[in-house]
Formats: sequence, structure tokens, C-alpha cells
Amino acid sequence: MRMPISGGSPEFLFDAGVNLHDIACAKRPPSTMCVIAKRDQKGMVFSTLDLSTRQRRDLAKVEHARDWDVSYDGSRIAILIKDQGKSSIRIVHPSGETEREFIVEQSGVEIINCSVDGKGLYLSVTPQPGVSALYYTDLRGTSPLALAAERQVWVVRVSAFPRWPLPCYGGSYGRHRCLVARKLLSCRSFAPLCFSSARKETPCKKTIH
Repeated sequence: MRMPISGGSPEFLFDAGVNLHDIACAKRPPSTMCVIAKRDQKGMVFSTLDLSTRQRRDLAKVEHARDWDVSYDGSRIAILIKDQGKSSIRIVHPSGETEREFIVEQSGVEIINCSVDGKGLYLSVTPQPGVSALYYTDLRGTSPLALAAERQVWVVRVSAFPRWPLPCYGGSYGRHRCLVARKLLSCRSFAPLCFSSARKETPCKKTIH
């Protein structure tokens, strides 16, 4: 289902069936493409949905797929693959053609997000228990840039909308920290928030300039 943000009646799009993992859509016109991921015994099965025509088609089956994201213009899908302790990222076009695949040297990669400009990826890494790190790499995997590392940060998610607050969750309820790549998000006025155990919002004190 989908419905306008401004309100209105929901609109049926498709029957998701079972084992749905996630759905993500391009965020920049003129693309009207969405990608649907379902879990199977070996990894994930991807398909596309064109919101303008309602047409669906199979995209790719990826073994050992762990996470994924769609670029803002809908031109690429980035898929994180973890197999036998090694991580790689596969860049796939909406046609199903693989553009490239590269090895990620950093250990503990859990989440990937496409950058707003479509030229790179953010990698959320847990190299050891209780420690999270944020990396940026281009689409060829060359020279990953370490943005930050902090103890007791559970999840680092780059906001899909740069001017929206970015929630983060502290590893201990007494300390609430946030890692925000404000410069890379090209945002002049970014107001990150942290959430306590009572879900109260407090301003983040740690920001990357």
C-alpha cells in the first residue's frame, strides 16, 4: 500500500506475499522505481516495481546478502554480501546487470547506505563488541574513509532526507551519543537528536564537521 504524505486514502500496489525483507524506492525524479527484497534460504531475491506502470519484474538472486540500498536516482542497487567472515559489495543496475563487485576490507560491516550524490556508500561497521564505526567509500571500494568511531553506539543510520533528524541509540541508557556526517550530507542546518530509554529527545553533542 501507499498513501500521500499530505493524507488521503491508501492505494494498493501489490501483494507482498511471505518472507518480505524490505522495500525501498528511488528518491529523486524522474525515477519511479522501487526495489523489493525477499528472504530465501540462501540469501535474498530482488525484484523491481515501477510505480508509474505498476509493472514488476525479477531482478536478481544474491546468496549471502545481508543488507542493501537503492541510489537516490534509482540507477543502482548496492548489496552487502557476507560469506565465511568476508564482506563484499555488489553494485547492480535495475536491468539486473552487475556493474562491479568489490571486497570490503573493514570487518564487521552491518549496514550500507547510498550517499545523496550517488557517488559513494556509507558503511556502518561493528569491528568489535560495543564499538561502532562509520566509513565512506566510493563505488569502486577504493580508499575507504573512516568518518568516526565511538563506543556504545548500536546503530548508525544516515538519514535519507538530510534535513530530517537522525535518531541514534546509545549502548547505555545513561549516555546518548550520535555520529552524524553533516558535511557529507551537504546539510547546512542539521539538528540530530538522540533518544533516551524513555524516548525523550536530547540534542546530540558529537557531530562530525
